[in-house]
Amino acid sequence: MAEAMERSENRRHILVAEDSPINQRLAMGLLERHGYSVTVVSNGQEALYALEGRRFDAILMDIDMPGLDGLAATRRIRAAEQGQGARVPIVAVTTNDNATECIQAGMDAHLSKPLRARSLRRTLARVFNNAAA
Repeated sequence: MAEAMERSENRRHILVAEDSPINQRLAMGLLERHGYSVTVVSNGQEALYALEGRRFDAILMDIDMPGLDGLAATRRIRAAEQGQGARVPIVAVTTNDNATECIQAGMDAHLSKPLRARSLRRTLARVFNNAAA
């Protein structure tokens, strides 16, 4: 398992599941610039391991990752949440136009790559508002 990169000094904690080192750095930089604490993992299985030990306020989930992909990881996360009363917002991050498939898997929103600061900020605000409602 690849070692997770972490920054813990900020308020909301975001898990980024992304296999590309370039996209990992981009997501981390954008999120940290907006005051989020970030943990980065390289695939869906590592995301599941990260969720065992801590609570995250949201997950940015790449769809196409080796091993356990983002759709399968999301389905497992949603199955594990059944009966617990807690539901972490999951945002799909993908190069494909597969928003419907992402929502059907249990994701709350969809972002296209490459990530852009404005759309990331708006999407996170929306999923946090929906989670609070």
